[in-house]
Amino acid sequence: MQGLTVTVTAADATLAGDSSAGVDEPVLGTATTAADGTWKLDLPAKLPASVQRATDDNGGALNLNATSAATTTTGAPVLGIDALTAVPVPSQGTSLTAGTDLNSKAAEATDGDHTVPLIPNTVDDAAKDSSAEQEQQSLAAKVEAEPQATGEETPLWQSDHSILPADYNPYSVGGKDISAETVTPQVGDCQTAAYEQWSKIRYTVVDETHATWDAKASFQYDSSMNSSVELALNSNGNWKAGADRNLSNEFGLSTGYMRKGSYYAHQYKVPIEYRKYKKQYICSMGVKSTWYTVEPKRYRLPAGQAVGKIGKDVSAKDGSRNYSHAPNRNTGTIQRGTFFELTRKTTSLGRDPVGCTQEVPSC
Repeated sequence: MQGLTVTVTAADATLAGDSSAGVDEPVLGTATTAADGTWKLDLPAKLPASVQRATDDNGGALNLNATSAATTTTGAPVLGIDALTAVPVPSQGTSLTAGTDLNSKAAEATDGDHTVPLIPNTVDDAAKDSSAEQEQQSLAAKVEAEPQATGEETPLWQSDHSILPADYNPYSVGGKDISAETVTPQVGDCQTAAYEQWSKIRYTVVDETHATWDAKASFQYDSSMNSSVELALNSNGNWKAGADRNLSNEFGLSTGYMRKGSYYAHQYKVPIEYRKYKKQYICSMGVKSTWYTVEPKRYRLPAGQAVGKIGKDVSAKDGSRNYSHAPNRNTGTIQRGTFFELTRKTTSLGRDPVGCTQEVPSC
């Protein structure tokens, strides 16, 4: 849609000053969508000090939020939220050196073309967290009990207290489908205020290895690697899987396992800190939108607890039948006596002369 105002803010710059009283996300600029809905913004050559610190702490990657609001013909508020990652651009006449951290960041931050829809903004400002009993009815609890097969699609919309029906329509407002209605952009100077609700550390699956009868499995996770973890957005009562948030650190702390035996197939989990926020889009005429997010922040070790955990046994996903049904883009073979390794900075998934390890059950 043409004419939408997009406000771009620094997502991580509030980390040191998060407060239940609310902290403004620093505005780095605004843009207006063109006729085809695209927009572009050149970030300031000199970032605010708090934003620069957050960027440096994240290994040179700047996490951004892009927000836009509008109203439909029948008066229903709609909201567009995107999460982006920016990396420094080399000066004129220079290029990014292959194999460097900066080159790695640039590759990780390349999102490619994607479209972010405007979604209804009808969430209750007094929304409460779900109970433990309700969470047990969610998709997350189902997947935790029975891990999904590699390549299986995760639903875009999820509930924290039930599994949504297959015909769930997020554009149903007051019993009416508003998806085809014309929208009027919200205009004026706007900013986003973030109110922290809680901070929790959760062991998060970062990968899995599969070793067949003649193989051994190894996996290493390095906290200085580039990790992309999805954030969740709630603007209409249910949660929408959002874009990726880039997590990195300059220190090196590795965890994983080595040379597990044959027929080994397990997930591996590391502790990631998540924070829940209530956010409000505040323009010249007051609060225009309210929504909630759960955002990954960093690898964080809980005091006295495991630096990483071996997760669920996923050997049921192995076997020739599952292999033959896996998408071709997710499979590959390694000939006997050969070596294979995927390396991402200091994180690697590989094969030794007597075993193989891959992200997908293809060995």
